[in-house]
Amino acid sequence: MLISFYTSRIVLDALGSVDYGVYNVVGGIVALLGFVNASMTQASNRFFSYAIGKNDGHMLVRTYSTSIYLHLAISIVVVVLAETAGIWFFNNYINIPEASVPAAKWVYQLSVISAFIGINSVPQMALVISHEDMHVYAYVSLLEGGLKLCIAFLLLIPALANLKAYAIMTFVLSVIIRVVWQIYISHKYKKCRFNKKLDLEIFRNISGFVGWQIFSGLSWILRNQGANFVLNNFFGPILNTARALALQINGGITSLVGNFQMASNPQMVKYYAAGQIDEMKRLLYQSSRISFLLLFIFAFPIYMQAREAVYFWLGRLPEYAVVFTRLIIIATLIDSLSGTLQQAAQATGKIRIYTIVVTSIMLSNIFLVYLAFKSGFPPTAMIYVDMILYLTVFIARLLISRRMYGLSIYGFLRNVTFREALVVILTGAVSLPYLKLSVAWHIPFFINLAILFGLSCLGCYFVGLSVNERKSVLISVKSKLHLG
Repeated sequence: MLISFYTSRIVLDALGSVDYGVYNVVGGIVALLGFVNASMTQASNRFFSYAIGKNDGHMLVRTYSTSIYLHLAISIVVVVLAETAGIWFFNNYINIPEASVPAAKWVYQLSVISAFIGINSVPQMALVISHEDMHVYAYVSLLEGGLKLCIAFLLLIPALANLKAYAIMTFVLSVIIRVVWQIYISHKYKKCRFNKKLDLEIFRNISGFVGWQIFSGLSWILRNQGANFVLNNFFGPILNTARALALQINGGITSLVGNFQMASNPQMVKYYAAGQIDEMKRLLYQSSRISFLLLFIFAFPIYMQAREAVYFWLGRLPEYAVVFTRLIIIATLIDSLSGTLQQAAQATGKIRIYTIVVTSIMLSNIFLVYLAFKSGFPPTAMIYVDMILYLTVFIARLLISRRMYGLSIYGFLRNVTFREALVVILTGAVSLPYLKLSVAWHIPFFINLAILFGLSCLGCYFVGLSVNERKSVLISVKSKLHLG
């Protein structure tokens, strides 16, 4: 997260606003086509973890081989679409300065190849995650972040400070990461070899699961871009910029929670595969609560110091950027109340009803936002609509989960939601008097941020965690510090 914020400023300064915008627009075409990566990763994780939970090595090998075939097929489709429909869209609808067109074509073609490589890397990453070797995933992520930082510094060299050089270096980075994954997989999981024989039954099962995942991903893109278009239509591009900045801050915070849930998901699937439903529910309660607490620890200080944080990052305060940042953080916290219920639904493999209900609710966002703006409501109304829909989805997820695997709604509210609400109320009650004093005493931004971070940590530790969880944290800290 820190590297991402830092490198984005360096790259922007090195390339300039025009070339940086060209790179994001042109690369975004392929990114839109490559959204299947997330869906495929979740699908592969689910089926790999299920085979491991069944303690069936033969099933795991067949699933891994089938996943490679499926990813290869999808990557070929993506390349064909990119080189036909994508090229047509590039030539007819992308507004690029004439001087940047040759470099933009380089960016596009290298992005297509990178998308092909990225999609075919998913089985390897999913295999690591399903075996819960999260330290390896962390090391590779750190390597990738470090190389991105190196690329940013290389752009400071005048001869390399251009769009074409940046595109080539980014492409080389994707190749390096692909090779690293392949080397590790070949060394670590020697028994999990590629089998040329395609298992049609597993192929059908994974394809069906992926189909609903892709439908969900497409709906998310339509919802997000549709609402963005409505905002642009009523209020112009300045509001789109403010929303994009707020989403970037929010994305940095939520990536931490996403990585935590990535680590907890395989164990949930393994419990389900082994028929240990009570253990799966216990893990569901715990991971739901900890996901929220992790998000809250980082979101709370940013929310309270949003104005100062935006100004420090950008050196100015774009219109609506601060209020959008605060409201989007609240909306994300509401959504995180039930985010892990989606993991439990995916563990069962029966996601058709779940996907239809949840995506239908979220897609209504476009119509409701349009109706709100048409009725004269301000731009912030679109985020209030999101909050209402997230609460509706929360209720829907609880009801569907009770039907799918017998989740106790009262048990979830008591063990998860009420405890989370108490953390928010108590932390806020303690922090507000301090902030009034900090204004009077002119306490610097970074000190305020550190104190608010400390207060959110204390609230999560003493109120959000159970007695046994607090003991586990202390034991872990002592072992890391070699205190006992």
